[in-house]
Amino acid sequence: MSPTTGEAAEDSVRPIVAGDSVIGTLKVGSYFNEAAAEELKRRTGLDIVFVSRGKVTASTLGKDVSVNVPPEAIQAATAAPSTAEFSIRDTAAQAQIVYLPSDVGDGMTVAFVSSLNEVDAAKRSFAW
Repeated sequence: MSPTTGEAAEDSVRPIVAGDSVIGTLKVGSYFNEAAAEELKRRTGLDIVFVSRGKVTASTLGKDVSVNVPPEAIQAATAAPSTAEFSIRDTAAQAQIVYLPSDVGDGMTVAFVSSLNEVDAAKRSFAW
């Protein structure tokens, strides 16, 4: 969480060195907000959910949509990317869950979510 804004963020800071002296720093970062989620959705075609400290901080699903990424999937993702199935608005969904560690405090979890409607429709079609 950014100490300045209180928003979830990912930053990297590197020193700028001239000779033996540090003359400044270069900081590059991004907030994990709706704009970042929409950009990831545009690039992947998947809905995005950002989770920090067990709470959804932003998503492409809208503020009125309750998303409950299973805590055990978030915990599993701290060791390696994991997958989980859960419901969003009574619709089955599957997510690839990736944990981004932090050097300071808790990291950020990103869930790349897709609806299972097409998969279920294909199964029904095949079965019939």
